[in-house]
Amino acid sequence: KKQLEKDIKTRDEQLEALKKIDAEGLKAEIEKLQNENKAAKEKYDAELKQIQLDNAVEKALIGAKAKNIKAVKALLDLEKIKLDGEAVIGLEDQIKKLTEGEDSKFLFDAKTDEKPNFKGIAPSEKSDKTPGNEQQKTLADAIKAHFKSKE
Repeated sequence: KKQLEKDIKTRDEQLEALKKIDAEGLKAEIEKLQNENKAAKEKYDAELKQIQLDNAVEKALIGAKAKNIKAVKALLDLEKIKLDGEAVIGLEDQIKKLTEGEDSKFLFDAKTDEKPNFKGIAPSEKSDKTPGNEQQKTLADAIKAHFKSKE
């Protein structure tokens, strides 16, 4: 019987404690936290989208052989560029204008597929060879050939 009375007294104390809690205050706190979480998620999504756009622009500039990506990126109108999944809309036209424009084409490497044509001696050829005078491969062969020629 004492245990039951003790349990009832404990429950009564818990009920009194619950009555003191401000339900409206808790609801307001929950709503405030939900709004903060929503704002943080929107901020994160916006930053992630901007990072994806920046990376796509840099990748396209590298593909266009830009010498200085930061300088070329400053010339682009980033407001007109949109990211649609993996595709970047409006970027190709701007890069084409920059590569063809007289005032900005120096920012890109010239497209040359030809290998340079060097003229002169080839480094792998030996120029001191004369017919009939073959060079020896080892020191012993060179000494042997030297003394044979004096005989």
